[in-house]
Amino acid sequence: MKQLLLLCVLLIGFAHAAYAASAGAVNISVSVHNGAVLVPVLINSTPLNFLLDTGSESSAVGTETVERLNLEEKGQGKALGNYSLRSVGSVEVKSIQIANVELNSQILAVVDLTPLSRAAGVPVDGVLGNDVLLRSPFKVSYSKQTMTLGPLSQLGDLGTPIQMKRTRDQFFLPITLVSLPRELLVDTGTNSTNLSWSTWEQLSKIWKPKSVIEGIVSSEGSTALLACLDSARIGNIEVNNQAMRVQNPMSAGVFADPGFGGILGADFWRQFEVTFDLSRGMLYLKLDPGFEPDAYKYVTIGIQFVKAPSGVFTVVSVWKNSPAAEAGIEPGDQISAVDGESVNVLTPEQLSKKLHVTLGTPIKLNLDRPGGPSVITVKTRKMLC
Repeated sequence: MKQLLLLCVLLIGFAHAAYAASAGAVNISVSVHNGAVLVPVLINSTPLNFLLDTGSESSAVGTETVERLNLEEKGQGKALGNYSLRSVGSVEVKSIQIANVELNSQILAVVDLTPLSRAAGVPVDGVLGNDVLLRSPFKVSYSKQTMTLGPLSQLGDLGTPIQMKRTRDQFFLPITLVSLPRELLVDTGTNSTNLSWSTWEQLSKIWKPKSVIEGIVSSEGSTALLACLDSARIGNIEVNNQAMRVQNPMSAGVFADPGFGGILGADFWRQFEVTFDLSRGMLYLKLDPGFEPDAYKYVTIGIQFVKAPSGVFTVVSVWKNSPAAEAGIEPGDQISAVDGESVNVLTPEQLSKKLHVTLGTPIKLNLDRPGGPSVITVKTRKMLC
């Protein structure tokens, strides 16, 4: 699936913010879709769903939401994404409220969130960035699908404290990849952990992966490798068999910066109950007892796909040397059915589960192609980790 949007909004400030919080902690029900944590937010008293994105310095609202709420654009700024620098508009909203935290007269960037919504499989109305998240400590549990805001003393057992490095309003975590020390961006808004090419070059000098998948793409067209890291250590916490994307050399965006190490995405964070105290640059990690690793995440046929608003699923990439590649599946093929069941009513996550099953399972795909319909049966294979 696509790499979720990383926003680093420049030249867009915000007006006076009023912060109102009660003395106690507040528990919020959130939803998790393909690693994306969606937080219920009130914008001018209208309920919306915003992506929790610690990788973004500033909050943003989607173009469709701007039209729906009749918000007036206030000018232009710049947004530095993973792969490019783009112009964005801005709007002023009377208030943003998340539980007991309220900001008044807030300036938000205006961005097209269609790719992000497509990746999550559900509509995403905006991005909740660090200009808001700095206002209160909060704890996130992916397994319980909860977010708790309040004083650290009322957030329960926090786990291991880790000091982050702060650059403007972004935060970088010291991590050791096998034996290579790096600082990676703390980014809950990206669904996968990504290493820069410069990090990969250094890592490859001291470690050789057991396997590498080629042919990974994002919806923005960037290409990547996928490797399984033997170990990654943060303080006294060690994570084994962590899949990591490796971005090929880039000419624009944050990954074009030779000093940028990479991103720690949601596939990493979901293993923990994570507490953020961004105003102090602190992070607390506690292994989540409710975390259940997906045994079949990389037991699959080796394709990536996107779903159009019409309900059509289109293959956007085929992994090199995968069962799908060997069976002749190609980018642009449209999936109409799996094992005789129409896929039009399925979410991307539901279709993905049908393609990630027990090793050696035959999967029958009905494909619509320029030359006409085709039926192909492909067996799953363990591709990584």
